[in-house]
Amino acid sequence: MKFADWFNVYNMDHIQAFGVLMKTGAWPRGFISYEDDGIDFSNWYIEITGKMAAAWVEQVLADHVIGMPPAPSKPESENEN
Repeated sequence: MKFADWFNVYNMDHIQAFGVLMKTGAWPRGFISYEDDGIDFSNWYIEITGKMAAAWVEQVLADHVIGMPPAPSKPESENEN
């Protein structure tokens, strides 16, 4: 299994652990075991940050569609040209 497939961007424990990694340069003790031969760590950073970016965009779009008022329409005078 790829580490990026295991990492869940909707799991707050995983996000907090990633935050620790960003601050300290290391995962929190006990979060992962590099000795586990069943996990593939190749390209993990790119894949995880891509998953986080996609989740962020998904949330922003959901908030915009559900929680935000519709964008104002153009005044009629602009539509006449």
